[in-house]
Amino acid sequence: MDTRRTQNVTRRVRRAAWVAAAAAVVFAWAPGGASGASGCHRVVSPSGNDKAAGTEAAPFRTFKQLISVLGPGQYGCLRGGVYDEDPTIRRSGTPAAPITITSYPGEWATLYGRLSVEDDVTRVIVSHMTLDGAGAPDDGSSKLPSPTVHGDGVAFISNEVTNGHTAICFAVGNESYGRAYNVEIRGNRIHDCGVLPPTNHQHGIYLHSPCCAQVTDNWIHDNADTGVNLFPNADDNYFARNVIHGNGDNLSFAGRSKGGVCESSDSNLIENNVMTSPRVRKNITSWSPCGSHGTGNVLRRNCIYPATFEGTEGYALQNNLHVDPQYVDPANADFRLRAGSPCAPLLDHPDLPGTGPLPVPGIRPVAPPIGQRFGVSQGQLPGGKPAGGGKGAVTLRALRRFVRPGGRVVLVGSVSVPGSRKVRIMLRRRGGWARVRAVRQASNGRFRTGLRLRRLANPSTGRAPLALRGLRVPRQARRLVLRAQVPGVGRSPAVRVRLPR
Repeated sequence: MDTRRTQNVTRRVRRAAWVAAAAAVVFAWAPGGASGASGCHRVVSPSGNDKAAGTEAAPFRTFKQLISVLGPGQYGCLRGGVYDEDPTIRRSGTPAAPITITSYPGEWATLYGRLSVEDDVTRVIVSHMTLDGAGAPDDGSSKLPSPTVHGDGVAFISNEVTNGHTAICFAVGNESYGRAYNVEIRGNRIHDCGVLPPTNHQHGIYLHSPCCAQVTDNWIHDNADTGVNLFPNADDNYFARNVIHGNGDNLSFAGRSKGGVCESSDSNLIENNVMTSPRVRKNITSWSPCGSHGTGNVLRRNCIYPATFEGTEGYALQNNLHVDPQYVDPANADFRLRAGSPCAPLLDHPDLPGTGPLPVPGIRPVAPPIGQRFGVSQGQLPGGKPAGGGKGAVTLRALRRFVRPGGRVVLVGSVSVPGSRKVRIMLRRRGGWARVRAVRQASNGRFRTGLRLRRLANPSTGRAPLALRGLRVPRQARRLVLRAQVPGVGRSPAVRVRLPR
């Protein structure tokens, strides 16, 4: 057996062992030493304090503080709410005792910012939360990717990952910062990543140069550019049971010339996926400026519809179907397959593609079973979409703001509910939500409203906080947290709006 084949076999054995360990940790009872009945060793809450003990009774305030104290085998739990920060994971677990970061049982947390994992980090699991990169720092041309992963043996399980079309979402591996071995991306919904109009550079999952990653059981949809992009040295990775729909293109192999050497992504296996309806280019694309499109890449037993290919070099096609998979409601991001779909036999679970069984109910620091793998509350999909095929989703997006004389802040946005409906604009205040304005949504989904802010001087400090319809907003925060609510339909995720100076 040649050296390369021996290395590949060794990597796959290690990868299988890590996947088994990750599954055992996420779906098992937490080990001893937890701070309460939840099974959480450390807890963080939007109302906590970083100088506290980090227990359920005295939680931390920030994600950064939580990950700075976790050790091997420990669970760090985030109470429901939004954490507006850019944490970097620097602590490692072990193969038998990874560090797990997850939402508190029965609640759902959102990180609004950039999550990074450093090169020397190993064995960390991030599960059951929303990772919203719309709050990430800007590099001058776009926001930085989130999550950015350079460590090894890192797993992302059952999360919602998005950024409202502002940047790349997953950026995995880089030869300069850490190649990222044995990363697992499983059971996530990855959507609305990459700036619009498309640039062909911002993807849902960007596998830059990792080895031996597993990308399985995900819904990857409505991203501006490629759903899964392999460039330039993504080798020996495995993709299975994903639904990849409505991206610029759905799967891409790309190479480059560097220092006179032609680089390519090799030995990747893509099987039992459903890839449908690319919006800009073809379903599968392959490109190289120097002639080497890759070797050993195989696409087998996938449902590829339509059968469109841009470049046919660098990969082999084996026993794929080219038929309509018959989604339940793709317009509303419901990619379950209808009864009798010819693509159903390719997936583990025809009613909910690729997710497999839900964990057994019990006390542990993961979101409870809710009838769907993805959820932000009982019976909902991420973004406020009813899991049972309700009236529709509520999504607040494209929010702009500017100040007119007299301190009137004008907000312009859109809500994804068909027809003309009454929309309530809600403000986050002291751990709750207060209605500050009701507006009529236009038939095209757009609305425009004004919120009057007035300065209230504080004689003791000289500071000038703001009042929004009688609600005090600290000026130093510089941001409002808003969401849209449509009676009888649902509510949107929280949106941060930076106040104009």
